[in-house]
Amino acid sequence: MAVNFSEIAGILNAARDAHTSSREGFLLHILVAEDAPREAVCAVRDVLIPDNVLADIEIQRLDAFLNLRPQYADAALIFSGSNQDLVAQAARYYASAGTPCALLADSSLEVPDAEKCSVADGAPVSLIAAAEPETLVKALARWLVDATPKGIAVAAAFPFTRHAEARALVNNCASSNAGVVFLGVTPGAEMSVLTAKQVMLSLDLAAAFGCTSLPIRSAVSVFVIAAGFVWRGVARFISRDQMQMFARFVRAGIATGGTMISGWGVVVILESALNEADSGVQHVFAQRGEV
Repeated sequence: MAVNFSEIAGILNAARDAHTSSREGFLLHILVAEDAPREAVCAVRDVLIPDNVLADIEIQRLDAFLNLRPQYADAALIFSGSNQDLVAQAARYYASAGTPCALLADSSLEVPDAEKCSVADGAPVSLIAAAEPETLVKALARWLVDATPKGIAVAAAFPFTRHAEARALVNNCASSNAGVVFLGVTPGAEMSVLTAKQVMLSLDLAAAFGCTSLPIRSAVSVFVIAAGFVWRGVARFISRDQMQMFARFVRAGIATGGTMISGWGVVVILESALNEADSGVQHVFAQRGEV
């Protein structure tokens, strides 16, 4: 597999961009109605613990937000209560300011109508409705990584969102690789392009998981390159006696599946490596009698 200098430069730029993305600041505003569901508030409180100093959270009572008048936030959460007019007013405020906003409630019946919350040409106002705390947290994770362009920074800061961001990154890369193969935009160089994209994916995933270790980042890059050779062999073997159009479908399918398997393999490696690192740190502190 020949990788030209432009592809190498692209990988190096991806490494730089992934590192920069994970080091972006992220400010989240949270407004809580006095009669908001306590179980939901506690569930979100327990997971919204920043893993680095680059993320910040400002929490205020919903009935005090008019006096607060926050100047800027990357995203906002509003725990809805019985005063739906106040909820709608707060949602419109953030929408007008260009801040994506989500209303959290047990059901859609406990939030104002969408037209009361939205503003023309404003940021979107979403609903996260779930009676079960676990379901609410999963939906919140998906919303946080999708609401702004700072998905990698969000994942690096809040561990509970990492799988949601990983899913988005892997799916996007798989779709892109399938298009490269099916459309035949790089005849004779598909392997190089697909592998370069997967290496960039591994770097984004490492950044999303807050991994700054060069050996670990290098290891996952080597893993996806090795996997690329395996998938190329599989694709050639299966499609060698097929008609051209059918063979293209087969190769596109293998590119999609291979990218997804390699991507989630990187996630497993990162989680295992980071868990071992955490265990090592805890062991050191335990020996010193500090835990």
